[in-house]
Amino acid sequence: MKDLVYEHSKREIWGILILWGCFALWVMTATAQLGYHNQETVHLELVMGFPAWVFWGIALPWLVANVAIILFVCWFMADDSLDIDTAHIESPTQARKGECPPELSETTGSPEH
Repeated sequence: MKDLVYEHSKREIWGILILWGCFALWVMTATAQLGYHNQETVHLELVMGFPAWVFWGIALPWLVANVAIILFVCWFMADDSLDIDTAHIESPTQARKGECPPELSETTGSPEH
């Protein structure tokens, strides 16, 4: 029997790591290109009151990452029950009696009813 909580959490961690990697790459690339490689210019370019490298390399990725995280949580993450008594119940009769499926009663050491 597959553990759905484990499968969902494994899928979610890969999604989070991919998001983190994309935004880390964006921040490092933008700040390196706009902050370090444009030092010979005397005039500091401003975008909405921020230096351009701060806006494009820090502020904008931060805002977009917040939106991406909200979308990830709303549409990608699964709401799994962590309660062992109800997580693997196969029939409503077992839920009323408080019985565990046979494969769980062996592994958890709960007494047979």
